[in-house]
Amino acid sequence: MLDDLVGKKVLIAVSGGPDSMALLNMCVTLNIKCVVAHVNYQKRDSAIRDELIVKNYCKSHDILMYTLYPKYESGNFQKWARDVRYEFFNQIVTNRKLYCTLVAHHLDDLIETFLIQQKRCTIPSFYGIKKETTIKGVLIIRELLNFTKDDLVKYCDNQCVEYGIDESNLSNDYTRNKIRHEIVEKMTHDEKNEMLLDIKMRNIELKISEELIKQLLNDDLKIDYNIYSKLSEFERAYYIRTIFYKVSGKRFSMKRCLDLDRQLKTNRNVEINVLDYVKLSKMYNIVAISKTKEVLYSYVLNEVEFISNKYFKLTDKGTTIESLTLSSNDFPITIRNAQNNDSIKLRFGTKKINRFFIDRKIPYELRKSWPVVLNCAGEIIFIPEIGCDLKHYSNNPNCFVVKW
Repeated sequence: MLDDLVGKKVLIAVSGGPDSMALLNMCVTLNIKCVVAHVNYQKRDSAIRDELIVKNYCKSHDILMYTLYPKYESGNFQKWARDVRYEFFNQIVTNRKLYCTLVAHHLDDLIETFLIQQKRCTIPSFYGIKKETTIKGVLIIRELLNFTKDDLVKYCDNQCVEYGIDESNLSNDYTRNKIRHEIVEKMTHDEKNEMLLDIKMRNIELKISEELIKQLLNDDLKIDYNIYSKLSEFERAYYIRTIFYKVSGKRFSMKRCLDLDRQLKTNRNVEINVLDYVKLSKMYNIVAISKTKEVLYSYVLNEVEFISNKYFKLTDKGTTIESLTLSSNDFPITIRNAQNNDSIKLRFGTKKINRFFIDRKIPYELRKSWPVVLNCAGEIIFIPEIGCDLKHYSNNPNCFVVKW
């Protein structure tokens, strides 16, 4: 509760919307010592209005306010904006030696997050939004998770607290906005509280499963199938998710974990290549995960050389999808094995090599050693059996890269 923060000095993230303005006013009413952080992304005309709302409130209550004007360049805006603001909060909390950062996430935000998790069929580390967490080394506290959006708007209206409405939240451009408008806003107050109770129960079950899996996990990530088979379906899926996260750092969806579980159940002995260099197996009644031997190679050439090795050969003959035209500006070129994030710009658009592997049903063993060609700038210009980029295609190629 906010009462617990009396006597501590905190940072409050305030956008100027009703949620954060309500949070700020609640803290002021309780005489909580605070500093305000406001981020103006300069993406809409009303951003200046919101900044002035926060500035005027802080001025009238003698509150120190920090404002950031970051410049967005490229990439995922939502991720960039999140990274920018939490780094900003970190700097203020560290420099001012504050206790924590308060953010105004509320019950509607929590439900939206849960529904997004359900839509993605994920097994999260936590359903919904945690009241307390640490981001970039700073304690983040969310004290409004029991309040709905309407509660906070009514609070501001009753307390005569000025606020602005971000019109970008009114569209359905983002998944969260669509879920908000089509589902959450149509729910009654009682329905929201019922869902909150359901989410709390799911988190209790998740915690129990987590503790159980911790007890069952060995250092070698193996488990007796007789023990594994007695777990509930969710616990088995959670076990698979846990061991793969430990090995690869990737979080699998519930759907994928259940599919892997079915494969284990329907086969007496089975080896499943789940990721490059990682496989799940059931052999002699033991379920295990292991890394297969990784293939790494890289050849740097200062000119066209007709070479041959166990992975590929360079030759003066081949098919169209093995051909490219190199110029002196490309050298030195590098020929190395494919990596997960590799992609190439072709005439019909960008092609990810993993998509090619999936479409062509290329065996995992072959994927590890598939060659790609990079120019001196580190750009992928050719992948055998996919093709070359626009700059390196011609009717008279001078080089062919043949995959063995």
